[in-house]
Amino acid sequence: MEPDHPHLHDNHHGHSSHSSHSFISDGTNLTPADVARIARSPRDSATGKAAYTAGISPECLVGIHRSRTIVDDIVERGEVVYGINTGFGAFKDRVIPHDDLAQLQVNLILSQCVGVGPPLPTEVVRALMLCRAHTLSLGYSGIRYETLGLLYDMLNAGVHPLIPEQGSVGASGDLAPLSHMSLGMLGMGQAEWCGRYMPAGEALHAANLKPARLGPKEGLALSNGTALMSALLSLALVDAAMLCDTADVVGAMSLEALQGVPYAFDPRIHAARGHNGQIVAAARIRQLTEGSTLLWHDIPGDGLEKATAGKVQDAYSLRCMPQVHGPVKDAVGYVNGVLLNELNGANDNPLLFESLGSDGDGQPSVLGTRYSVLSGGNFHGAPLSVAADFLGIAVCQLATISERRQARLVDVAAHGGLFPAFLIEHGGLNSGFMMVQYTSAALASE
Repeated sequence: MEPDHPHLHDNHHGHSSHSSHSFISDGTNLTPADVARIARSPRDSATGKAAYTAGISPECLVGIHRSRTIVDDIVERGEVVYGINTGFGAFKDRVIPHDDLAQLQVNLILSQCVGVGPPLPTEVVRALMLCRAHTLSLGYSGIRYETLGLLYDMLNAGVHPLIPEQGSVGASGDLAPLSHMSLGMLGMGQAEWCGRYMPAGEALHAANLKPARLGPKEGLALSNGTALMSALLSLALVDAAMLCDTADVVGAMSLEALQGVPYAFDPRIHAARGHNGQIVAAARIRQLTEGSTLLWHDIPGDGLEKATAGKVQDAYSLRCMPQVHGPVKDAVGYVNGVLLNELNGANDNPLLFESLGSDGDGQPSVLGTRYSVLSGGNFHGAPLSVAADFLGIAVCQLATISERRQARLVDVAAHGGLFPAFLIEHGGLNSGFMMVQYTSAALASE
């Protein structure tokens, strides 16, 4: 995985503010680290404005305008196209009159605001907003620049719609959570601004923003996708990458404290097996313990005396750190690849494409091109859910080996009397780290 920081772009111009932003969406450049940086950005307590902001690149503006022109052309020509002038789902065969097309999109949002449970944390809402804004910037969804720009402006101004935790099935994308986001854009429902919830219309007004007025296709474009899944997994992945680094540091410290045998980290051992993560983990632990005077090879006495003392090799929790930490690093890399595809891909439905040629009736369209509106299933969350389960399984390995190291540190029989029992003087009067290890065991088991 790349280092846990976004690629910062300066001197670019975003939406209406035309100021430089920390991140500029060009349709292909969003990383999980970018998501975490924007989502967890410090915000001004008085104005709500975020320190790290996001905007749209000029290249994306071209694609946004092109796809919107396709929608406008369809409406003008009266073509019947799903999501633009039809009902949704089971109502896909119901053609909607021209005068009701804007209300159709509002009604869609209202009908899908059925989430329940406590509100999502603010950082998750912010991550969701960025994920949705970025994928809409690709130019396959037909949303207007004005509508999409409001989503970026709300993110930068710290206006966060209240989105309940529960309601997404995943197989149909994140319809309910994204509809609650869209509701806030309409100035309806509740929103958080400067640390408190209020009517969304008031929050927008306080931030000098105006509610969106949806046109054809825009309600569907805003609500149909995988932004919540992408947001949650991006934040989890960044934290998992940090855990991988931390596990190496903590493991190296435990190795020193327990006077571990360093030969288990010899690069030849790990090259002989060939797993990249294992090789990286071993190298990291060697680097962290370089020059240590606490490891077993620096303790006085010759090899025979050390062997007689029982220090031929360490327990698994120390000796096998590269073999356990390494696969977690590999899993983080795999999930990062899945997320890079998802964050920079189109997960709306239907999607708008244009190609050279003339329209089916032989007449050129308003674009001078032929376009296609294709229905598919890019909103399905399976790629993300499989990756998320994989990441969860992997991170558990860090927990279990860490707990076993803790157990050795507090157990006199395991460490041979290097420390007082449970790492505390006056044992009995004081219990030391006894219960800390119990809690770790409970969490690792769970």
